[in-house]
Amino acid sequence: MDFSGGGAEVPPDAATIEAKLADIEAQLATTGSGSTVIAKHLELVAESLGKAEQQLWIEPVTILMDRMGVRQSRPDGTTVELQLRELHNAAGATAVSLPVAIPRGRNPEARRPRRGRRELL
Repeated sequence: MDFSGGGAEVPPDAATIEAKLADIEAQLATTGSGSTVIAKHLELVAESLGKAEQQLWIEPVTILMDRMGVRQSRPDGTTVELQLRELHNAAGATAVSLPVAIPRGRNPEARRPRRGRRELL
C-alpha cells in the first residue's frame, strides 16, 4: 500500500457515491430489510413456486452410444439408441443421467455374442 498520494486513482465524487448508495437502497427495498426480510423472501419463494414449470422441466433426448459408453453421432453396428430425459432449469443448466449398465435382456437391439467370444454392452 502506498500513502504517497501520487496514485493514479481519482476518488469518486459526491454524486457518484450518492448514486451508488441510491442503487444499494433500491436493491434492499426489493429484497427486504429489517423486519420485512422474511416476508419479502417468502414472497420471492411463492413467486418462484407459482412458475414452477418455468423453473425446472424435463425434455426427452435420444442419444447413440457405443459399447464403451462413448456418445456417437451416427448409428453403426455397435451403437445403441438410448431414450433419456434431460433436466433443464431457469438458469440454463442441463443434466442427463446415464445408465451405468444395461442388462442384456433389457436391450432387444443387443447382438448375441459369437460362440467362444464374449461381448460387453
